[in-house]
Amino acid sequence: MSRKFVMFDRMSKSILVLSKYSKNVASARARIYNYKELLGNDGYKLKILSIENRHQESFNYLDKMKRIFLSLITVALVPFFDVLLIHRFIPNKLLLIKLYRKLSRKFIFDYDESYHVDVWGQAIPDKIVLYLNNMIRLCDMTIVSNAYLRDYSITFNKNVEIIPTPIKIEKYPVKNHRQDYPIVIGWIGSGGAQQYLEILTNVFTRLYDKYRENVCLEVVTAPAYKVKLDTPLIIKHIDWNLEHEYKYFQNFDIGIMPLPDNARSRGKASYKALEYMASGLPVVASPIGMNNEVILDGVNGFLPKSLDAWFDVLCMLIESHILRGKIGSKGFDVVRERFSLEECYKKLKRIIEMDVLVSEKVEKSEQ
Repeated sequence: MSRKFVMFDRMSKSILVLSKYSKNVASARARIYNYKELLGNDGYKLKILSIENRHQESFNYLDKMKRIFLSLITVALVPFFDVLLIHRFIPNKLLLIKLYRKLSRKFIFDYDESYHVDVWGQAIPDKIVLYLNNMIRLCDMTIVSNAYLRDYSITFNKNVEIIPTPIKIEKYPVKNHRQDYPIVIGWIGSGGAQQYLEILTNVFTRLYDKYRENVCLEVVTAPAYKVKLDTPLIIKHIDWNLEHEYKYFQNFDIGIMPLPDNARSRGKASYKALEYMASGLPVVASPIGMNNEVILDGVNGFLPKSLDAWFDVLCMLIESHILRGKIGSKGFDVVRERFSLEECYKKLKRIIEMDVLVSEKVEKSEQ
C-alpha cells in the first residue's frame, strides 16, 4: 500500500478542472482561476475547461452543444491527469458522473451555492436535486464554502471539507474614509440585485426623507440586471466589467448585503461581504448563513435584524466617517487573517495531496 502512496505523490502534479463558468463569473474566478499562480509555483499543471461565459445559464443550441462536448472531452482527458476538479457543473446523466469517478485518480467536486433549491429559495424537482446528490455521493471529496453546505453534503458522503471563497486581498484598494457627500451605499453582484435590494425599499425611502441628495445607492452589476425600486432615493447603475473588478469599491462608503431568509441565502459564501471588508468598507448584512460566521455585530460590521435596525445602522454610518473607518479596519483584519487567497490555498493543497482518498479508491478497485 505504501508503494501506491509514493506513486501518487510522484504523479500528483496535474489537475484537470471542468468549471461551469469562466473567470467572468466571480465564483469561478475566486475559487478556481485565482489559485492558478499559486498552484504553478508549487509545480502543478492546471488545465481549465469552462462552459459558460456568463452567470445566467444559456439554453441556446450552441451552448447546449458546448456543455455536451466539454463533458465528453473531460471523460477523454481525465485519465491523463492526477486530479479531476469539477466546479459547480452538475451533469444530468448518472453515467457521466460514474465515468468521472471510474476514470479519475482523484475526483473532487466544488460548489458554493444551495443548488438543492432555486434562486428564490424554493423547492425544485426531485430529479434535479438527485443530480447534485449523485455528484456528492460519487466524488472522492466535496469542497464547499460554508457550514450549511457541509451539513447538506455530509448526508451523502462523509468526505466533505470547507474552503471559504478566498479573497485576493492585495488587489483591493483600501478606502480612505472622509465625510464627503453624497455618501454612497454600495451593492455589487453578478445578478439578482432586484430581489435582494427590494427588501430595503422602505429603508431607502426613509434615508431619502432624512438626507435627500446627500445619500445615494450605487448598484454594480451586469447590464441585464438593471434595478427598478419604488423609492425616491437616487440610484446609480454601473455596468460591471472584469477589467475594473477591484476598483468599484472605492466609490462606496458603505457596503450592503441584504438577503431573504431562505435555503438559497443560507448557502451563500458571503463573498460580497468579504469584498467590502477587504476594501476597508463597513459592511451591513442580513444575519443569515455564513454572514453570522464572518461578521461580529457592531465590531467588524453590522447584522441588523429588522428594517428599523437597518435604518438606524445606516444612519450611524452615514453620519460618521470615523465609525466607517473603524468598522472597515476591523473587517479588513478579519479577511486578512481568515479569508485570504493564501490561507485558503493551504487547505486546497492539503486536499489535493491527501493520499487517504487514493488508498480508498485503490482498495475498492481491488475488491
